Amino acid sequence: MGTGIRNKVFLSVFVIFMFAPLASAEEWITYGARQRALGNNGVTISRGADAIYWNPANLPRFNEKPEDVDEEDWNPNRVEDTSWHLQVGVGAEASVQGRVLSELDEVADKINQTSSSFDNIEKLLGDPANSGLTPTEATQTFSTLLGAVDEIMDLDKRGQGVYATLSGGVDLRILDFGIGVHQFAWAAADPVIDISAGGSASALVAGGIENLFENSQGGGGGIPVGSAPTSQVYQNFSSRIETLLNNVGAATSSGGVTNKQRADAIAAAAETAGVDVNDPQFNQAIDSMVTATGSNSNPGAPAGNNEDVFFNNQSGIDLRILSVREVAVAYGTYLNFSEGWFGLGIGGALKFMEGSTYSRRFAVADLENQDGEEILKEAKDKLTSSDETAFDFGLDLGAVINLGDTLRFGIVGKNLNTPSFDFERTQTTKGSKKVDNVRVRTVELAPQIRVGAELHFFRDWFVFTAETDLYPASSDLLPGYDTQMAGAGFEITPIATGWFGLSLRAGVFDNLADKNDDMGISAGIGLQLFFLQLEVGASYTPSDVQIQSDDPNRPDDSKDIPQRLGVSVTLSLNQSF
Repeated sequence: MGTGIRNKVFLSVFVIFMFAPLASAEEWITYGARQRALGNNGVTISRGADAIYWNPANLPRFNEKPEDVDEEDWNPNRVEDTSWHLQVGVGAEASVQGRVLSELDEVADKINQTSSSFDNIEKLLGDPANSGLTPTEATQTFSTLLGAVDEIMDLDKRGQGVYATLSGGVDLRILDFGIGVHQFAWAAADPVIDISAGGSASALVAGGIENLFENSQGGGGGIPVGSAPTSQVYQNFSSRIETLLNNVGAATSSGGVTNKQRADAIAAAAETAGVDVNDPQFNQAIDSMVTATGSNSNPGAPAGNNEDVFFNNQSGIDLRILSVREVAVAYGTYLNFSEGWFGLGIGGALKFMEGSTYSRRFAVADLENQDGEEILKEAKDKLTSSDETAFDFGLDLGAVINLGDTLRFGIVGKNLNTPSFDFERTQTTKGSKKVDNVRVRTVELAPQIRVGAELHFFRDWFVFTAETDLYPASSDLLPGYDTQMAGAGFEITPIATGWFGLSLRAGVFDNLADKNDDMGISAGIGLQLFFLQLEVGASYTPSDVQIQSDDPNRPDDSKDIPQRLGVSVTLSLNQSF
């Protein structure tokens, strides 16, 4: 290898690793049906127009029959043997991280223990004195509420939520050049619990703590006092709540209800619900709400006038979407050495990117008043608005090494310049008003490096491939969700004539960065008819996640879905000049 070539190789490798990420990145999207079927691999096996996305170093291919290839081994309709290749593809993938769906169902179970539970909570917290509840109903309702708060706290875990990707595009390779038009989107639904302290905290009831217990002794609809916790742990909990109420200045009511009696009633309700009062998250939530309620003390205030009441709490779902439209221009070159026993390919792609972001907190009140179709329409309108877009460019570099006719290694670095896009606005609901919270939150597509190897025989009639991300990527859309994908797959092509071809594919993959993600499997098929090719690939994890809780009262209602599920379809044309 000459000095000039050696320097070019060294410079390419140095540039790729110099841009190793120091920031977050979203999950590597599996673009292409063949790649999905082969364990989400594509760094070495993408040899046509799909190389624009996966590895531009694979763009240069044989454009006419080489002298050392026998006529019976030459297939002018195989992608790597043609002068041009046009490809259209779409794909989607979704994964559930953690127990978020079953935990949401457990919250619903707690609130809907009886058909009237939710209505009773609204009555009790909205206007206790006129709720119409009996003392027993008020006590049971408050116990149900504390149980629901306990379950809600389980939702507030980093990396727990729903994560999805969408991909689509048109790619064209002509000789060693390529151009692609792509649409990629990442979306995350992140459960968020509002347990903030101070003025933004949510009170339990409108008008102050006095309203919640004021008429309770006479059965006027509030929570009756007089009950007390029996076990020591709940007695300790009562003492702490009493101290909180004293500290915020909650006074003895005109009916003679003291902070000690209020604290005992709260602790007794927690004991009835079986709440773990030693859970720091539950304690933080209860402390925040009790403090806010006590600070709201104003016996003369009309019930229901407080915008910070519990039902206007901002706990809910943060929906975040990053959509990127790009035009990629790519080029690759291939160099043969040692009479074909060693070959080096290098390539790059410059991407002109238009990004748009969507971020919205859907609090409980929003989810009650908006259906899924309205939410999706709002997200689509914002993502396609010219006022909500930003422009940047991205740079991909790749290299491949061929050792003889059977072994190939590849490496690619994507988004080496760290293109970024901003969340310009978030919108929440405060009472009956929608409030724009202006805050810039940058989402970066930080550099990602992936390496792979491929073993192939008989002019690619049998192919084995394996690859991995070199390091984890940490999501901005779903904080705490990390990915470092690794996979392996094989392809068998039992039929490959000049006019018809059949390929069968299968693979496995795993997220090395998340021990809770189980290994997944993939499969697919490729059909070739003259110059037309149709490919379908699917991937999923055999392990399931619950979307309904294990409620012994509903044994037939427990349902499971795959933790991760993806599908891709690709249609392509190829021909020689």
